[in-house]
Amino acid sequence: MAQGDLLRLARTRRQMTLHDVEAVTEGEFKAASLSAYERGERAISVLRLMRIADVYKTPLEDLLPAPDTGGEYSDTGRPPRPGLVAQDVGVQRLRLDVERLVEMRGPGWDQLRNLVGAIQQRRRGRSGRYLFLRGEDIWIVGAIFGLTPREVAPMLEREGLARPT
Repeated sequence: MAQGDLLRLARTRRQMTLHDVEAVTEGEFKAASLSAYERGERAISVLRLMRIADVYKTPLEDLLPAPDTGGEYSDTGRPPRPGLVAQDVGVQRLRLDVERLVEMRGPGWDQLRNLVGAIQQRRRGRSGRYLFLRGEDIWIVGAIFGLTPREVAPMLEREGLARPT
């Protein structure tokens, strides 16, 4: 299922119109922008996706399309829950070097920096040189870079950003 379809499905499950979402978010999400996200005409950032998941009261992973792994993860068409992801990738956590991440340039790195900032805020403002990525975080990083969860750790290790814990 494509990202836009997942966004539309989550919204309609909440029985909300595009204009309802605009009203509930006090204009943070315009109906026209939401419509463009749902039609796949406009990409949504990870931070905005996290925010819309809060608005729709749905887990973030329900709004992310499954990576192309040769088949669906389940009959629901949704990715596995975070605990399953950690088991699937064989990595419970990754230690991410936040200082090294600041130096990275190119597609996806800005989104990863934004994600790291959001994770740090959710973990009560903890910051420092290292951030431990958990199963759900690993899945989201994969979505940013178009990788399966299994491919995230090796990619981050090659870039000198992480190592398994």
